[in-house]
Amino acid sequence: MKTIKKTFKVFNFKELNEEVKEKVLEKFRFVNVESDDWYEFLIEDFKEKLNKIGIDFKNVYFSLDRDNYIYLDKPRITDEEKFILSIYTDESQKNQKILKELEKNKEDEEEEDYSLSIETQYYGGGTAKNYISCNTDKINEEEYTEYLDNILNDFKKQLSIYYEELTEDKAIIDFIEGNDFEFLENGEQF
Repeated sequence: MKTIKKTFKVFNFKELNEEVKEKVLEKFRFVNVESDDWYEFLIEDFKEKLNKIGIDFKNVYFSLDRDNYIYLDKPRITDEEKFILSIYTDESQKNQKILKELEKNKEDEEEEDYSLSIETQYYGGGTAKNYISCNTDKINEEEYTEYLDNILNDFKKQLSIYYEELTEDKAIIDFIEGNDFEFLENGEQF
């Protein structure tokens, strides 16, 4: 029986030549976003923000790639007054009129009670859209839906920016160096 020993030249990332560094970076490009952990804290912050304006939800689904969607799963308006006040940042007459109408209809048992809700329209491919619904024409559903769309799209932008940060070269290098990875001359991990 023979025992053959082979020696390898092993390099840290900084010691690799530029062409091999690029190969390694591409191999590890999505390492920071492979699990759902990268955005969980953002969703918790977003949920807290929406709770402050009277909205709750079970989860948020999104895609930052070519599908490019975002919607809330099982959303509900928990506080109509907070929600309406958040739409109109000033103390406008329109705002006050809507709040008075909501309050009047809740107190007046002879009139039909109405309330705001968030509905979800599902489409193919796992996508959907949230919209505001009310069983009266006194509420401008389109205006409220646009407001909700703006909130969701702002959050999707925040997710996209953070995703880009996690997949840029600096973040990948930090990951590689933080884990003390070593490589062969061709860029294969040792």
